[in-house]
Amino acid sequence: MFLALDCLKFYKLKSEVVARSLFVILYVFLVLFTAFPIGEQPDIQAILVLIQSGELKDFPSVTPANIYYALSFLGFSMLTAFFSVIYATCFIAEKDGFPARKGIIDSVRKIPSLIVFVLILIVPAMISAIFAFIPLIYLYYSLFVAAVLITEGKQSLFSAMSESFRYTKGYKLNIFFTQMVVYFAVNIPMSIFEALFIFQGQSESLAANLVLSFIRAARILITGRLIGNYYLILVKNRKDVLSVPVPDEGRYPEIRDDSDNSEEDVDEDKEDEH
Repeated sequence: MFLALDCLKFYKLKSEVVARSLFVILYVFLVLFTAFPIGEQPDIQAILVLIQSGELKDFPSVTPANIYYALSFLGFSMLTAFFSVIYATCFIAEKDGFPARKGIIDSVRKIPSLIVFVLILIVPAMISAIFAFIPLIYLYYSLFVAAVLITEGKQSLFSAMSESFRYTKGYKLNIFFTQMVVYFAVNIPMSIFEALFIFQGQSESLAANLVLSFIRAARILITGRLIGNYYLILVKNRKDVLSVPVPDEGRYPEIRDDSDNSEEDVDEDKEDEH
């Protein structure tokens, strides 16, 4: 529960400028994409029903406008996911005692690998639609820290994916329930605002776009903080994820237990007195 509450504090980075900048840029992208969509949205619900039923002979016609929309939606989804990864990497960098900008630099350097990582998942995502996306959900939580393993370390793409499977073993349900708590906290007010705009007949208005994009931007960065927290817990085995960043570039100071030495010194002093 404390971890879920911490994830809601997406605005709290040691570098407030980085946190605000990521949020503002993401917010502007969301507003623009909603206000000026590319192409025409296909009937996704009907397509999913047909795929699951197997009756593809009645598959609705796909226009070029639908293809443009699908491609733009895919590209924009990759962009928003990249913001989650950037935030997670900045969060981890600060916890390790580095400036947040190191996380931005590391993420930008790994853009080609991250794009390939997303493209690899497209085919499994399409196939999982036949099984109500259950395989995709399992794959999502298995690869929960894979993107940060790519940006944070020097591992190859497939090595990072394999390591993510290993690190998340036995923790998938824990991650799932934590994310559900976080998403309920965010989606409940979002649903209330959506219902109010629909009730007033303003679901497509600029006001609805501005309010809902604000909540969506927050949710994306919250996801990044969640990924960062679990990376620290599972990969780095850190126990201080809810505390301030550690000093000395992430290395713990060596703690020496001098109690035994002190007792020996006392005994030696006594012998000298005798």
